[in-house]
Amino acid sequence: MGCVRAALVSLALGATLAAASPAPIVGGAPTGAHPAVGALLGGIGPGVPTCTATLIGCGTLVTAAHCVCPSKKAPCQGDDAPDPLGWNVYLEHAGMFPVDEIVVHPDFAFPAADLAILRLSYEATSIPPVPLSADPVGMGTAGLLVGFGTTGGSDAATGIKREGPVTTAACPKGIDPATMVCWTYDGAGANGCTGDAGGPLLVAGALAGVGAGGTKSSCLKGDRGYDVRIAPYRDWIAATGGDDVGATCGYLRPIGAEGTTVTTFTGTVTRDGPEAVHAVPVPERTEELRVGLHAADDGRNDFDLYVRFGAPPTLDDWDCAEIGPGQYGYCELIYPDAGTWYAMVRREAGEGVYQIAATTLPEEDDDEEEFPFCGDDLLDPTSEECDGFDDAACPGMCDFDCLCLRCDTATFAIGQIQLVRKFLVRGQLGGLDPSFDPRLADLVLSVEDVVANSATMTIPADDPGWRGSKPNRGLWRWRGRTDGLRKVVLQRRRSGTWSVAVAGRDVPDAETVGLEGLVVRVRSDWVCGEKRY
Repeated sequence: MGCVRAALVSLALGATLAAASPAPIVGGAPTGAHPAVGALLGGIGPGVPTCTATLIGCGTLVTAAHCVCPSKKAPCQGDDAPDPLGWNVYLEHAGMFPVDEIVVHPDFAFPAADLAILRLSYEATSIPPVPLSADPVGMGTAGLLVGFGTTGGSDAATGIKREGPVTTAACPKGIDPATMVCWTYDGAGANGCTGDAGGPLLVAGALAGVGAGGTKSSCLKGDRGYDVRIAPYRDWIAATGGDDVGATCGYLRPIGAEGTTVTTFTGTVTRDGPEAVHAVPVPERTEELRVGLHAADDGRNDFDLYVRFGAPPTLDDWDCAEIGPGQYGYCELIYPDAGTWYAMVRREAGEGVYQIAATTLPEEDDDEEEFPFCGDDLLDPTSEECDGFDDAACPGMCDFDCLCLRCDTATFAIGQIQLVRKFLVRGQLGGLDPSFDPRLADLVLSVEDVVANSATMTIPADDPGWRGSKPNRGLWRWRGRTDGLRKVVLQRRRSGTWSVAVAGRDVPDAETVGLEGLVVRVRSDWVCGEKRY
């Protein structure tokens, strides 16, 4: 669904950088700042750039109601409420997130109450949310527009994140100044345009307005833009968003904190120059490297992202690649090697401007904790079936209480696995009861090969590392340093399957395990799923 100009404004600033020639713009410049401002994508597959949205919590965003409603005049409530299926939010420092729920203000009748709350399927980590402004914002106030919209005039390409200044002014006829905040674009400063609807007007770093519309479809000189004021609707936003409003998720430091880095690049790929490579410095003790790509999208462009350590990527040699259709890509590297990484943008179709944001998040210092485990070589027949994870009674299946656990029909679908030095398993797990809570019993992950080389990692029941979990949202996170494990994430999906991500470093004995006859197994006291190769 596209946004008509009379229903979208918040920013369309843009200077085309790199090798592009100068072009008319609606003020402002590309930016890698404002990590809480994301692109709202509608449609199946890679999504169609539609509007802009602002993160105000771990997984809660504010955007314009007209972006998600079928019509400016539709009630957009009850049976007519927007279906979240197919909607996604792209955050350049955190990735692509499906929208799980959309709540439209009950008084929406464009432009009045042009507000919608988006709840993501899972939270964005390490992104500081934008606070809600309580300031009524009078005329003559300096503000900043941020959005992924076009640059006005004949420009039809959205997808580049831009920022630019505005100064509030009197509202045009028919726009209520009690609930709307306005400005006039006279060729200086900035203005919003197609794709910027729902984006923020920031005043003193707080969300003071949400992009709604303007008086000229070109968005150029003479346009009078208007946003929905936050202050009159602040209580509704806070109540609808609930406890999540104002929260920052993740155990790692939020972006902008000491030790985090953000490196941004803006450039152009063309038929004559189809590739561009950028070097990204990664410091020692980095826990996550996040690389996001977003690019100008006019419906014809298709750019891909490749990331590699130590040398520029090639089409055959890379550590991470996003090569599907569309103009958005994201790579997350857990425990990346320190040194120089390279991000490459390659055009598959079209040409135009792109942006890359490379973010590094440092490890946190944790105290090592020692936990007892089964392996004292004293088999007690009254309470134990085995002794230690390598016991012959049930190899690799002797749990924390020295009991053998047998796998049932639950199975793993493995998407990614790495065993040497960096331990990484990503996949989906089926066959679990919806009430499964991994914190309530020992959670054990093991790998073994055809000749019985094995490595086993155990998170004890009620381990304090689970403190980052959100059970009411079907999300469990663990962080620690047990048996080489560093990070575990389990996410219950609406389909009934569970996504699983396990990361570690220097897991004991993992380097001895070969790929021939490999078995990957996850288990607790009452569930066991495995994948055999």
